[in-house]
Amino acid sequence: MKILLIRPPGTGFYSYGFPLGVGYIAAILKKSGYNVIIYDALNDSPAFIREKISRENPDVIGISNQFSPQFDDVKSIARIAKDINKNFLVVAGGSHPSSCPSDFFNKTNCVDIVVIGEGEYTMLEIVQKISNNQPWQDIKGIAFKRNTEVIKNPIRPSIKNLDELPYPAYELFDMEVYFKLTNFSLDRPTFAYPGSERAINLITSRGCPYNCVFCSIHSVMGNIWRAHSPEYVINHIKFLIEKYKIKHIHFEDDNLTLDKDRFKRMLDLILEADLKISWDTPNGVRADILDEELLRKSKKAGCVYLVMGVESGDQAVLDKIVQKKLSLKAVETTSKLAKNVKLNLEAFFVIGFPGETIQNMRDTLNFAFKLQFRYGVYPILLIATPLPGTRLYEICVKKGYIKEDFSYSRISPSILSEGMIETEDFTLFDVRRLFKYFKYIRAMLAIINFVRFCFLSPIFMFRKFIYLFRIFFISSEKTGFNLKIFLRNLIRYNLVSP
Repeated sequence: MKILLIRPPGTGFYSYGFPLGVGYIAAILKKSGYNVIIYDALNDSPAFIREKISRENPDVIGISNQFSPQFDDVKSIARIAKDINKNFLVVAGGSHPSSCPSDFFNKTNCVDIVVIGEGEYTMLEIVQKISNNQPWQDIKGIAFKRNTEVIKNPIRPSIKNLDELPYPAYELFDMEVYFKLTNFSLDRPTFAYPGSERAINLITSRGCPYNCVFCSIHSVMGNIWRAHSPEYVINHIKFLIEKYKIKHIHFEDDNLTLDKDRFKRMLDLILEADLKISWDTPNGVRADILDEELLRKSKKAGCVYLVMGVESGDQAVLDKIVQKKLSLKAVETTSKLAKNVKLNLEAFFVIGFPGETIQNMRDTLNFAFKLQFRYGVYPILLIATPLPGTRLYEICVKKGYIKEDFSYSRISPSILSEGMIETEDFTLFDVRRLFKYFKYIRAMLAIINFVRFCFLSPIFMFRKFIYLFRIFFISSEKTGFNLKIFLRNLIRYNLVSP
């Protein structure tokens, strides 16, 4: 039996990172003796996708739908597959269909099964049933459509021992493609650091016990936090270094530091093994767990920057609306400690929640600017957007707060600059105006911080520009160095380690 696993091209949204979910599912299927082909469609045309599916002629097609803006591409691939052969079993999985299976089926009739939650063992059972000509309709963790009714089976229990999973099936991918593509991506600031041109993303834990109003992670990974052992993580990293010469890790956990002792053990093992890697946390960590010891150890173990998920600069909004359960005093304390340790920090903020006032949003911006000016914390502002499967979505639909026609293709521009929520307290114009104001002030503060740092640390800056000259004029082809990104990050941060 042949299984073709596809990541869609993502005309509405695309991440050039390695598709971990597809890699883990492929590894489980391959370990069980099945013939697995992986097709990362990248920016391929429908004609090329059609030719690829026809040539492979698989028995089962699995399509990843990690983000809601990818849905139109997923639907297009499913339609192409059914046009080629209506007997293909088409399975879709990922965060989006897990969050809203009924809506998913109502918008396409070309998908046979939706996998809800973790996909490794559910996909394996589907394939086993099909290969043995057994009915699959009773499998836990799936949804399907019978006539006009969407059937949602009981949820499959979460994987308790993550260490039982094999490493993702890296051997089925052209890994060099991902290294090349990420060097052209501007969404992460790591490329100012030597070695980060060979970076890969890892997830070392799953699930989150918190319940932020805007988050949809529970529909996939659940509320129970589970983690790989530190030994598994370090052995995984060693494998990547030896096999693919990895030099930088993006830890994309939703709660990397929840178990403080486990995280410390990971850092200790990195130092003991002298792995000489750099790493970051692009999805964010909780500020109230980061003490001075942890920050110093993180920097020593190769951390180039940490991201804090702050969300709001108004404590009442944080407590009652976002339900983050985070103290802003802890955020400021951590910011001060990071500055003392000379470890770069970023912070996520979100404005435009139902229940917020314009003054609440201004308080968030003022808090973000305070952290940036005093402690060099680079703020990232996003606009609250109702993702399917979240309580925020339910609130907005119930109260009619989505003021323009909702479509999945509008999610990315909404989050990044446009918004789509209006309430009795604010309009879209109000939110967009505050967002533009934020970008302007952030740029001014970054320049002021940079100039101030130059005057206070002339020797450091001299060495930095010598490094720039050496890299740019002597070894740019060897390192994949990007001058534009390097200069941008000199302003973005006060301290960039050479």
